[in-house]
Amino acid sequence: MKALTRQDVELVASVVDESGVVQTLEDAFRRGARGPRGRYNTRTFLIGALLSIPEKGNAHLTSIHETLTRDLPVDLQWHCDARRHDEEGNAKVISKSELENVQKRIQRKLGYGVGTDCSEEERSERAAILESVVFDLLDATLPARCYRSYALDASGIWSWSRFKSGPSSEKGCFDPDAKTGGKTAKSGSAEWFFGYDLHALVRVKDMGKDATNEAILIERVAVTAASTDVVEPSLRLLRSLRDSDEDGRWSDDVEKIDLLVDRHYSYKTDKRWGQSLRGLGVRQHLDLRKDETAFVDYNGMRMVGAVPHCPRTPERLNNLTNPGPAASLAEKNTFRDRVEVRQQWALQRTDGPDVDGEQRYRCPALNGTIGCPLQPGTTEVAVTAGLEIVVDPPTGPDAPVCCSQQKVTIQPNGQTKLVQEHYWGSRKWEKRYSDRTYVEGVFGTLKNRNTECIKRGFIQTVGIEMATFWYGMAAVSFNIRTRRRWSLQQLAEGVELDSDDLFAKPQQTFHGLAHLTEEQRDEIDGNQQTS
Repeated sequence: MKALTRQDVELVASVVDESGVVQTLEDAFRRGARGPRGRYNTRTFLIGALLSIPEKGNAHLTSIHETLTRDLPVDLQWHCDARRHDEEGNAKVISKSELENVQKRIQRKLGYGVGTDCSEEERSERAAILESVVFDLLDATLPARCYRSYALDASGIWSWSRFKSGPSSEKGCFDPDAKTGGKTAKSGSAEWFFGYDLHALVRVKDMGKDATNEAILIERVAVTAASTDVVEPSLRLLRSLRDSDEDGRWSDDVEKIDLLVDRHYSYKTDKRWGQSLRGLGVRQHLDLRKDETAFVDYNGMRMVGAVPHCPRTPERLNNLTNPGPAASLAEKNTFRDRVEVRQQWALQRTDGPDVDGEQRYRCPALNGTIGCPLQPGTTEVAVTAGLEIVVDPPTGPDAPVCCSQQKVTIQPNGQTKLVQEHYWGSRKWEKRYSDRTYVEGVFGTLKNRNTECIKRGFIQTVGIEMATFWYGMAAVSFNIRTRRRWSLQQLAEGVELDSDDLFAKPQQTFHGLAHLTEEQRDEIDGNQQTS
């Protein structure tokens, strides 16, 4: 186990204090309360949790209490109020029951799950308060951005309770807010689980930029019951990002941000997902499912991946299937080569998409990527350049409109949900989309037994409010640890960082530990009483 130092405590304490969540939580605890204000121990609870989670790999109150009262040196226990004076002036440490009281207050005052006795309006307000606590803590760990790209994904986490069927009177723990859902097992196969989905919006680099210029940090998280539709929580995360007043987050001069998502998101209808993203100024990058790689007809044009192609695009270029990450380099290159040949037959987007998804495209012969007898001079150019030439182009009154005018308008249609910046399957698309693996790496790290170790048993309590709070705290712990490690790497490479940034302070030299005698401990306690 790592020895906790003053530097560790001060860094975590600064995150808690800068976030302002102690006041938020204690205001929530006081709602409806009468009588004098009690001692909530909220700040000590949060500091202890963020110190304990990466060291113990769980969010158990026993572990937090042990961290505060045994793992911390005596002088640092005073620093975070884990050690204090009683009414008679004697030194005492915070009790486990005092920590339990903080958690119980969160459950009682901010609970919003199935069994909570409150109105729907109150339920929504409680959920918003708890989510704001997590967001504010995350904000306190995040530096201003130099890039504008994010990856979004969700990962399933088992509930502390096992799924129980049959009468509710049967013995055994049951989590009323958790649900059964599917997730990807370590082997790559699908498996069923009972629990929650953790949605994470993760910072990634812009296309072609240096990944070391920014730490890979979690920007936002949300927790839902397993199998909950991803649209609402995902849009909520993006809107909170858009509405944030944090410096450098998403300023008005940033026209677009890039969002990398997997097939689970692009499967949604454009009206529910794509239009909402475009309305926020979000440009999504996605992969196609196997049943989306074949041409479909759109007013006589051949369309795939929301991109219209020449009506005479060769059939050999239809239904090109990505061989996948396990394929050989030769197989991948063959696929990319075929895709880029097909791209030559694609119309070029000149305008759009607008929020509704309307776009304007131009004939590929006018782009100079193929030759066509209907576009004078393009055939000769194509022969000289070794490009393909349209054979027997459509003519007459029934010919597609793209064969009789230079530009065509593509109205919203069934493929609009697949609109993206780069041509699917091309090398440029691959370079952009490959950065989505960063969010998978974040989940892998969060679940690693040597870090936060989020898995069944990470928390030994049930309910959506506890899952939201504790998985959010794990994300904050991840950010503190990751940003601190990144800052030290930057310093080691000679990069100048803000000298006032606690994340960027040079690592204190550790000289070992010493057991205190009772007299030495009393001397430290006495000094605290004097001060």
